[in-house]
Amino acid sequence: MEVFCNGVSRGVILPCAGLRLRRPAREVFAVRIREPGEKAPRDLFFPGAGWNRIATAGGHIPVWVHNDHLRPFSLEMDQGSTRDGRRLLATLLYDISLPLEVKIGFSKTGTRMHREGEWVFQQLASREAGKALSVSLGDVTLVAGNVKRWLSGEPGPAASIHATRLLHLTAVAGRPFTLPAESCREWYTGPVSGGEVAAEALQFDVWSQTPQELIRQLGPGPTAVLVVLDRASILSGLGPAGVRTRMHSYNRALTASGSAILVLALGPELDLTVPLERRYAEEFIRISEESGCPLLDLRRIKR
Repeated sequence: MEVFCNGVSRGVILPCAGLRLRRPAREVFAVRIREPGEKAPRDLFFPGAGWNRIATAGGHIPVWVHNDHLRPFSLEMDQGSTRDGRRLLATLLYDISLPLEVKIGFSKTGTRMHREGEWVFQQLASREAGKALSVSLGDVTLVAGNVKRWLSGEPGPAASIHATRLLHLTAVAGRPFTLPAESCREWYTGPVSGGEVAAEALQFDVWSQTPQELIRQLGPGPTAVLVVLDRASILSGLGPAGVRTRMHSYNRALTASGSAILVLALGPELDLTVPLERRYAEEFIRISEESGCPLLDLRRIKR
């Protein structure tokens, strides 16, 4: 639809979909406009449907904002430290690419394009510990929280151990499992061959056995314990909340042992368009956010 004022075109309103953030649940309404003389349209985002005024080069356009379809997506946000002591905020989008902006306190850090499945890092300063933190799409706040106070000097839980062994827990014996060394660099300092980290397989069923049984089988050396969420896990009989409770108990036990960390991974065959599989995956994401343990998305890691 083209909008005119006094016979002069102000712009063309084009069809587009809105967005739906899965967790925390949030709807984002969108308008796509191409102004005269511009080759590419631009998208504007609003926190709700209704009348809005869009600024263009020729003046404001009144527009009724509403989308018949809301495209679902997920946003992951994590905080931690690198081995050389730098403090970082990391953000990651699933299922979409968007320009997002981080705000810390009253300071905006500028809009950065987030490509689907690619981490974007923002360095944090010690003086920012405890300040309000938000990630926004245009004028719409998607997630909000605070910069963790442990960033001012106390190491985060996931940064407290650098593993020299990678142990893959599997309910049944399977083929050898490897990960690109780059995906493990924040928490693994052990042997690497050809750019790959080889995981030792341990036949162990996390859904029926206890954390204490696992700790007795760990052996010497700082160990990263990898638990992969796959369809077999979903068929274990535990609901999403039960999976979350069990993984938290494993994380607490491994952390208390002083020689191991829990590493979570979304299996390569998961389909997040399937509601049940998405619910389980969201629980894994929440566990990582709450506990600070690493999370890998094997759907996006080439192996």
